[in-house]
Amino acid sequence: MRALAIDSRPGVGQLADRLRMMDLPVPEPGRGQVRVRIEATAINVDDQHLAEGTMFGGFPVSPTPTPERPWVPGTDLVGTVDAVGPGVRGVEPGQRVYGMRPPKLAGPWAEQGITKASFVAPVPSGWSPAETASLCLGGMVVCSIVRALGAPQGKHCVVVGASGSIGTLLVPVLQRAGARVWGVCSSRNQELVASLGAERVIDYGQGPFGEQIATLGIEVDAVIDLLGGLTTERQGMAVTRRAGAFITIVGPHQHVGERKLGVGGLVAMLGHIGWAWARSRVSGPRYDLVGPLSPDFAAIDRWIVSQGIRPIVDHEVPFEEAPVREAIRYVASHRARGKVVITAVA
Repeated sequence: MRALAIDSRPGVGQLADRLRMMDLPVPEPGRGQVRVRIEATAINVDDQHLAEGTMFGGFPVSPTPTPERPWVPGTDLVGTVDAVGPGVRGVEPGQRVYGMRPPKLAGPWAEQGITKASFVAPVPSGWSPAETASLCLGGMVVCSIVRALGAPQGKHCVVVGASGSIGTLLVPVLQRAGARVWGVCSSRNQELVASLGAERVIDYGQGPFGEQIATLGIEVDAVIDLLGGLTTERQGMAVTRRAGAFITIVGPHQHVGERKLGVGGLVAMLGHIGWAWARSRVSGPRYDLVGPLSPDFAAIDRWIVSQGIRPIVDHEVPFEEAPVREAIRYVASHRARGKVVITAVA
Protein backbone atom coordinates (compact mmCIF):
# COMPACT_ATOMS: atom_id res chain seq x y z
CA MET A 1 0.00 0.00 0.00
CA ARG A 2 1.03 3.64 -0.38
CA ALA A 3 1.70 5.45 2.87
CA LEU A 4 3.08 8.83 3.89
CA ALA A 5 5.63 7.77 6.48
CA ILE A 6 8.91 8.57 8.25
CA ASP A 7 11.85 6.21 8.81
CA SER A 8 13.55 8.20 11.57
CA ARG A 9 12.48 10.68 14.23
CA PRO A 10 12.25 14.19 12.71
CA GLY A 11 13.70 17.13 14.55
CA VAL A 12 11.35 19.68 16.07
CA GLY A 13 9.28 21.24 13.30
CA GLN A 14 10.75 18.96 10.61
CA LEU A 15 7.96 16.45 9.94
CA ALA A 16 6.96 18.14 6.69
CA ASP A 17 10.54 17.90 5.40
CA ARG A 18 11.03 14.26 6.40
CA LEU A 19 7.70 12.81 5.34
CA ARG A 20 7.73 10.81 2.10
CA MET A 21 5.53 8.43 0.17
CA MET A 22 6.53 4.79 0.74
CA ASP A 23 5.34 1.38 -0.40
CA LEU A 24 4.65 -0.52 2.82
CA PRO A 25 3.12 -3.93 3.52
CA VAL A 26 -0.62 -3.94 4.10
CA PRO A 27 -1.03 -4.30 7.89
CA GLU A 28 -2.92 -7.24 9.36
CA PRO A 29 -5.33 -6.61 12.25
CA GLY A 30 -4.50 -8.29 15.55
CA ARG A 31 -6.85 -9.32 18.34
CA GLY A 32 -9.51 -6.69 18.92
CA GLN A 33 -8.37 -4.67 15.90
CA VAL A 34 -9.88 -3.73 12.54
CA ARG A 35 -8.30 -2.68 9.26
CA VAL A 36 -9.85 0.30 7.48
CA ARG A 37 -9.47 1.32 3.84
CA ILE A 38 -9.00 5.04 4.32
CA GLU A 39 -11.20 7.57 2.52
CA ALA A 40 -10.06 10.66 4.41
CA THR A 41 -7.90 11.60 7.37
CA ALA A 42 -7.24 14.86 9.20
CA ILE A 43 -4.01 16.73 9.89
CA ASN A 44 -3.75 17.77 13.55
CA VAL A 45 -0.99 19.66 15.33
CA ASP A 46 -0.79 16.63 17.64
CA ASP A 47 0.06 14.42 14.66
CA GLN A 48 3.21 16.47 14.15
CA HIS A 49 4.04 16.39 17.87
CA LEU A 50 3.62 12.61 18.04
CA ALA A 51 5.86 12.10 15.01
CA GLU A 52 8.55 14.44 16.36
CA GLY A 53 8.44 13.06 19.93
CA THR A 54 7.39 16.40 21.42
CA MET A 55 3.88 15.50 22.59
CA PHE A 56 3.06 17.64 25.63
CA GLY A 57 6.66 18.78 25.77
CA GLY A 58 8.36 15.47 25.10
CA PHE A 59 6.45 12.52 26.54
CA PRO A 60 7.47 9.31 24.68
CA VAL A 61 4.10 8.29 23.26
CA SER A 62 4.67 6.96 19.75
CA PRO A 63 7.20 4.33 18.57
CA THR A 64 10.57 5.47 17.25
CA PRO A 65 10.64 5.08 13.45
CA THR A 66 13.51 3.19 11.80
CA PRO A 67 14.32 2.29 8.18
CA GLU A 68 13.25 -1.28 8.98
CA ARG A 69 10.06 -0.14 10.72
CA PRO A 70 8.78 3.13 9.23
CA TRP A 71 5.97 4.85 11.09
CA VAL A 72 2.82 6.34 9.56
CA PRO A 73 1.45 9.49 11.27
CA GLY A 74 -2.19 10.55 11.60
CA THR A 75 -4.99 10.12 14.11
CA ASP A 76 -8.48 10.79 12.70
CA LEU A 77 -9.85 8.48 10.03
CA VAL A 78 -12.92 7.62 8.00
CA GLY A 79 -13.25 4.67 5.65
CA THR A 80 -14.53 1.16 5.09
CA VAL A 81 -13.61 -1.83 7.25
CA ASP A 82 -11.99 -4.47 5.05
CA ALA A 83 -10.72 -6.93 7.68
CA VAL A 84 -11.25 -7.68 11.37
CA GLY A 85 -9.01 -9.44 13.86
CA PRO A 86 -9.86 -12.19 16.33
CA GLY A 87 -12.31 -11.31 19.08
CA VAL A 88 -13.96 -8.40 17.25
CA ARG A 89 -17.71 -8.09 17.76
CA GLY A 90 -20.06 -5.48 16.35
CA VAL A 91 -17.79 -4.30 13.54
CA GLU A 92 -17.87 -6.09 10.18
CA PRO A 93 -16.11 -5.84 6.81
CA GLY A 94 -17.94 -3.48 4.49
CA GLN A 95 -19.05 -1.15 7.29
CA ARG A 96 -18.19 2.56 6.88
CA VAL A 97 -16.71 3.87 10.09
CA TYR A 98 -14.96 6.87 11.56
CA GLY A 99 -12.69 7.13 14.57
CA MET A 100 -9.05 7.30 15.49
CA ARG A 101 -6.06 5.11 16.13
CA PRO A 102 -4.09 4.81 19.40
CA PRO A 103 -0.59 6.38 19.34
CA LYS A 104 1.23 3.03 19.45
CA LEU A 105 -0.29 1.87 16.15
CA ALA A 106 0.59 3.16 12.71
CA GLY A 107 -1.58 6.06 11.65
CA PRO A 108 -4.05 6.54 8.80
CA TRP A 109 -1.95 8.70 6.45
CA ALA A 110 -2.01 5.59 4.26
CA GLU A 111 -4.33 3.67 1.98
CA GLN A 112 -5.11 1.26 4.83
CA GLY A 113 -4.80 1.59 8.59
CA ILE A 114 -5.20 -0.47 11.75
CA THR A 115 -7.02 0.59 14.89
CA LYS A 116 -8.89 -0.89 17.84
CA ALA A 117 -12.44 -1.99 17.09
CA SER A 118 -13.57 0.05 20.11
CA PHE A 119 -12.04 3.17 18.53
CA VAL A 120 -14.46 3.29 15.57
CA ALA A 121 -18.19 3.89 15.12
CA PRO A 122 -20.58 4.07 12.13
CA VAL A 123 -20.27 7.18 9.96
CA PRO A 124 -23.09 9.65 10.77
CA SER A 125 -25.78 9.70 8.10
CA GLY A 126 -25.31 12.39 5.47
CA TRP A 127 -21.80 13.41 6.55
CA SER A 128 -19.07 13.93 3.95
CA PRO A 129 -15.72 12.12 4.33
CA ALA A 130 -13.97 15.43 5.12
CA GLU A 131 -16.47 16.37 7.83
CA THR A 132 -16.35 12.89 9.32
CA ALA A 133 -12.54 12.79 9.34
CA SER A 134 -12.67 16.04 11.33
CA LEU A 135 -14.99 14.71 14.01
CA CYS A 136 -13.33 12.19 16.31
CA LEU A 137 -10.28 13.78 17.97
CA GLY A 138 -11.83 17.26 18.01
CA GLY A 139 -15.12 15.83 19.22
CA MET A 140 -13.37 13.96 22.02
CA VAL A 141 -11.64 17.14 23.20
CA VAL A 142 -14.89 19.12 23.06
CA CYS A 143 -16.75 16.44 25.04
CA SER A 144 -14.01 16.34 27.68
CA ILE A 145 -14.36 20.12 28.08
CA VAL A 146 -18.15 19.90 28.41
CA ARG A 147 -17.74 17.11 30.96
CA ALA A 148 -15.36 19.25 33.05
CA LEU A 149 -17.63 22.28 32.72
CA GLY A 150 -20.74 20.49 33.91
CA ALA A 151 -24.17 21.45 32.59
CA PRO A 152 -23.45 24.36 30.20
CA GLN A 153 -26.96 25.82 30.30
CA GLY A 154 -27.01 29.37 31.64
CA LYS A 155 -23.24 29.59 32.09
CA HIS A 156 -21.21 32.48 30.70
CA CYS A 157 -18.21 30.91 28.93
CA VAL A 158 -15.20 32.53 27.26
CA VAL A 159 -13.44 30.39 24.62
CA VAL A 160 -9.82 31.46 24.05
CA GLY A 161 -8.71 30.31 20.61
CA ALA A 162 -12.25 30.15 19.27
CA SER A 163 -11.36 30.03 15.56
CA GLY A 164 -9.22 26.88 15.54
CA SER A 165 -10.30 23.31 14.86
CA ILE A 166 -11.41 22.76 18.47
CA GLY A 167 -12.86 26.22 19.02
CA THR A 168 -15.02 26.16 15.90
CA LEU A 169 -16.61 22.95 17.21
CA LEU A 170 -16.81 24.00 20.87
CA VAL A 171 -18.49 27.39 20.32
CA PRO A 172 -21.65 25.95 18.67
CA VAL A 173 -21.76 23.02 21.11
CA LEU A 174 -21.86 25.39 24.09
CA GLN A 175 -24.28 27.76 22.39
CA ARG A 176 -26.71 24.94 21.49
CA ALA A 177 -26.46 23.67 25.07
CA GLY A 178 -27.71 27.01 26.40
CA ALA A 179 -24.47 28.75 27.39
CA ARG A 180 -23.61 32.39 26.75
CA VAL A 181 -20.46 32.16 24.65
CA TRP A 182 -17.81 34.79 24.08
CA GLY A 183 -14.97 33.98 21.72
CA VAL A 184 -11.38 35.25 21.72
CA CYS A 185 -9.59 35.29 18.36
CA SER A 186 -7.92 37.60 15.83
CA SER A 187 -9.84 40.27 13.93
CA ARG A 188 -9.48 38.09 10.81
CA ASN A 189 -11.71 35.42 12.35
CA GLN A 190 -14.26 37.51 14.26
CA GLU A 191 -17.01 37.10 11.68
CA LEU A 192 -16.54 33.32 11.56
CA VAL A 193 -16.70 32.92 15.34
CA ALA A 194 -19.79 35.14 15.56
CA SER A 195 -21.50 33.04 12.88
CA LEU A 196 -20.95 29.93 15.01
CA GLY A 197 -22.99 31.35 17.88
CA ALA A 198 -20.65 33.55 19.91
CA GLU A 199 -22.60 36.39 21.52
CA ARG A 200 -19.49 38.56 21.63
CA VAL A 201 -16.08 38.20 19.96
CA ILE A 202 -12.99 39.70 21.56
CA ASP A 203 -10.09 40.66 19.30
CA TYR A 204 -6.88 39.83 21.15
CA GLY A 205 -5.11 42.30 18.86
CA GLN A 206 -6.85 45.09 20.80
CA GLY A 207 -5.17 44.08 24.08
CA PRO A 208 -5.20 41.22 26.59
CA PHE A 209 -8.60 39.54 26.60
CA GLY A 210 -8.69 39.50 30.41
CA GLU A 211 -8.25 43.25 30.59
CA GLN A 212 -10.94 43.77 27.97
CA ILE A 213 -13.38 41.67 30.00
CA ALA A 214 -12.36 43.30 33.29
CA THR A 215 -13.14 46.78 31.93
CA LEU A 216 -16.75 45.62 31.53
CA GLY A 217 -16.90 44.96 35.27
CA ILE A 218 -18.04 41.36 35.00
CA GLU A 219 -16.88 37.91 36.03
CA VAL A 220 -17.59 34.87 33.89
CA ASP A 221 -18.48 31.32 34.86
CA ALA A 222 -15.75 29.66 32.82
CA VAL A 223 -12.73 30.43 30.68
CA ILE A 224 -11.83 27.63 28.30
CA ASP A 225 -8.22 27.83 27.14
CA LEU A 226 -7.38 26.25 23.79
CA LEU A 227 -4.16 28.24 23.42
CA GLY A 228 -2.09 27.67 26.57
CA GLY A 229 0.49 29.75 28.37
CA LEU A 230 0.86 31.43 31.75
CA THR A 231 -0.46 34.74 30.41
CA THR A 232 -3.68 33.09 29.25
CA GLU A 233 -3.96 31.27 32.58
CA ARG A 234 -3.50 34.40 34.68
CA GLN A 235 -5.93 36.44 32.62
CA GLY A 236 -8.50 33.67 32.62
CA MET A 237 -8.31 32.99 36.34
CA ALA A 238 -8.57 36.73 37.08
CA VAL A 239 -11.91 37.18 35.28
CA THR A 240 -13.54 33.92 36.39
CA ARG A 241 -15.75 33.99 39.45
CA ARG A 242 -14.56 32.02 42.45
CA ALA A 243 -17.15 29.26 41.98
CA GLY A 244 -16.34 29.04 38.26
CA ALA A 245 -13.75 27.10 36.29
CA PHE A 246 -10.63 27.66 34.20
CA ILE A 247 -10.40 24.71 31.81
CA THR A 248 -7.30 24.25 29.66
CA ILE A 249 -6.34 21.62 27.09
CA VAL A 250 -2.75 22.87 26.89
CA GLY A 251 -1.40 23.99 30.27
CA PRO A 252 1.18 26.63 31.21
CA HIS A 253 3.24 26.44 27.98
CA GLN A 254 1.68 27.92 24.85
CA HIS A 255 1.86 25.44 21.94
CA VAL A 256 3.65 23.06 24.31
CA GLY A 257 4.19 20.37 21.67
CA GLU A 258 6.43 22.61 19.61
CA ARG A 259 9.46 22.10 21.83
CA LYS A 260 11.17 19.50 24.00
CA LEU A 261 11.05 20.65 27.60
CA GLY A 262 13.56 18.12 28.91
CA VAL A 263 13.18 16.22 32.16
CA GLY A 264 13.45 19.33 34.31
CA GLY A 265 10.93 21.21 32.19
CA LEU A 266 8.46 18.33 32.24
CA VAL A 267 8.73 18.01 36.02
CA ALA A 268 8.26 21.77 36.44
CA MET A 269 5.23 21.77 34.14
CA LEU A 270 3.58 18.86 35.92
CA GLY A 271 4.34 20.49 39.26
CA HIS A 272 2.70 23.72 38.14
CA ILE A 273 -0.40 21.88 36.93
CA GLY A 274 -0.64 19.85 40.14
CA TRP A 275 -0.23 22.92 42.36
CA ALA A 276 -2.75 24.95 40.33
CA TRP A 277 -5.26 22.10 40.55
CA ALA A 278 -4.83 21.68 44.33
CA ARG A 279 -4.80 25.40 45.15
CA SER A 280 -7.90 26.02 43.05
CA ARG A 281 -9.88 23.50 45.09
CA VAL A 282 -9.30 25.70 48.13
CA SER A 283 -9.47 29.23 46.78
CA GLY A 284 -11.19 28.92 43.40
CA PRO A 285 -11.83 29.25 40.54
CA ARG A 286 -11.41 25.56 39.75
CA TYR A 287 -8.43 24.72 37.50
CA ASP A 288 -8.71 21.67 35.24
CA LEU A 289 -6.44 20.28 32.54
CA VAL A 290 -8.50 18.03 30.26
CA GLY A 291 -7.87 15.97 27.18
CA PRO A 292 -9.05 12.89 25.28
CA LEU A 293 -8.12 9.41 26.43
CA SER A 294 -10.36 7.15 24.35
CA PRO A 295 -13.36 7.83 22.10
CA ASP A 296 -16.73 8.40 23.75
CA PHE A 297 -19.00 8.08 20.73
CA ALA A 298 -22.18 8.42 22.82
CA ALA A 299 -21.00 11.84 24.04
CA ILE A 300 -19.98 12.89 20.51
CA ASP A 301 -23.44 11.94 19.27
CA ARG A 302 -25.19 13.72 22.15
CA TRP A 303 -23.34 17.02 22.00
CA ILE A 304 -22.42 17.25 18.32
CA VAL A 305 -24.02 14.89 15.80
CA SER A 306 -27.58 14.91 17.21
CA GLN A 307 -27.45 18.71 17.47
CA GLY A 308 -26.80 19.09 13.75
CA ILE A 309 -23.34 20.58 14.36
CA ARG A 310 -20.71 19.93 11.66
CA PRO A 311 -16.94 20.51 12.00
CA ILE A 312 -15.52 23.39 10.00
CA VAL A 313 -13.20 22.17 7.23
CA ASP A 314 -10.59 24.78 6.34
CA HIS A 315 -9.60 22.95 3.17
CA GLU A 316 -8.88 19.54 1.68
CA VAL A 317 -5.64 18.29 0.12
CA PRO A 318 -4.94 15.22 -2.03
CA PHE A 319 -2.99 12.23 -0.78
CA GLU A 320 0.34 13.27 -2.27
CA GLU A 321 3.68 14.32 -0.78
CA ALA A 322 3.89 17.98 -1.76
CA PRO A 323 0.33 19.06 -0.86
CA VAL A 324 0.44 17.22 2.47
CA ARG A 325 3.80 18.75 3.35
CA GLU A 326 2.42 22.24 2.71
CA ALA A 327 -0.70 21.40 4.71
CA ILE A 328 1.41 20.28 7.69
CA ARG A 329 3.25 23.61 7.62
CA TYR A 330 -0.04 25.47 7.39
CA VAL A 331 -1.55 23.63 10.37
CA ALA A 332 1.66 24.24 12.35
CA SER A 333 1.30 27.99 11.70
CA HIS A 334 -1.94 28.02 13.78
CA ARG A 335 -3.69 29.98 11.04
CA ALA A 336 -6.14 27.23 10.06
CA ARG A 337 -9.81 27.93 10.61
CA GLY A 338 -11.15 24.48 11.36
CA LYS A 339 -9.62 21.22 10.12
CA VAL A 340 -7.31 20.47 7.22
CA VAL A 341 -8.16 17.09 5.68
CA ILE A 342 -6.41 14.64 3.36
CA THR A 343 -9.05 13.19 1.03
CA ALA A 344 -9.36 10.57 -1.71
CA VAL A 345 -6.73 8.42 -0.01
CA ALA A 346 -7.75 4.96 -1.25
